[in-house]
Amino acid sequence: MRSSNYRSHLTARQAVAHIAWAAGGRTAAFSLFVGRDHVAGYARDLDRPSVPLTFDTARNRLWSELVHLHDTWEQYRKLYGHSEDRVKLLNTSARSFFALLQRLLIRDVILSISRLTDPPKSKGKSNLVLSLLLEDPRLSDRPDLKEELTSGINEAKQLSQPVREHRNRYIAHLDHATAIGAPDDPLPSIPGASVDELITRMETLYHRYRSELDATDSSFELSTLGGFDTLLRVLEDAERWRQHEIVERRQHYGVRPDRGGVA
Repeated sequence: MRSSNYRSHLTARQAVAHIAWAAGGRTAAFSLFVGRDHVAGYARDLDRPSVPLTFDTARNRLWSELVHLHDTWEQYRKLYGHSEDRVKLLNTSARSFFALLQRLLIRDVILSISRLTDPPKSKGKSNLVLSLLLEDPRLSDRPDLKEELTSGINEAKQLSQPVREHRNRYIAHLDHATAIGAPDDPLPSIPGASVDELITRMETLYHRYRSELDATDSSFELSTLGGFDTLLRVLEDAERWRQHEIVERRQHYGVRPDRGGVA
């Protein structure tokens, strides 16, 4: 994969900064919800009928979280890490909106990685984290596999430290000195390649676990209906039409429609 420093209109700091993103299943259809009266819609998956609280239920939800992280990271790279021309298209189409979306996607990736590498418990409450896999009772008969998974999870936690620091000091909480731009201890840089490696490691660990204990492969690809590819086609078609109108009006009227002046 090749790294890219392309960004939309906002600066790196405004986008939770210091992140140089690298550029280089399932099918789902998502619907929007009307959010005029409340903000609970973001957690609509919590409104599902309750299911028995079993290890399998928790493990499957952990897989869903990995799928979500994979998809969010992939969407971000397609939007902002592909090429300078693509970022120019986003800025031309809806500069402020895509700058906001950039910040939100970055924050979501940072939060997802941090949650998955959190301790199993905090303030007496259990967390759904990657180390949940180690609680599988079948691992008591596979000490070699448990040791391998334990080592891999510890490595992932270590690699996630810079990401977690961003979560702790700039997203979940707002460190005063960091917020005003005068910290004695600046936030660490998070190269895109590090994010890519982290996600790959977590997926590999889950896949290894499932393949050894359940003889099944785990896919983390999410092919969405109405996803990024659809958006890109709409934006590219709109841009081609805008350029066509400019040429037509120049030829027939000698006027630039984007400025209202003489060409």
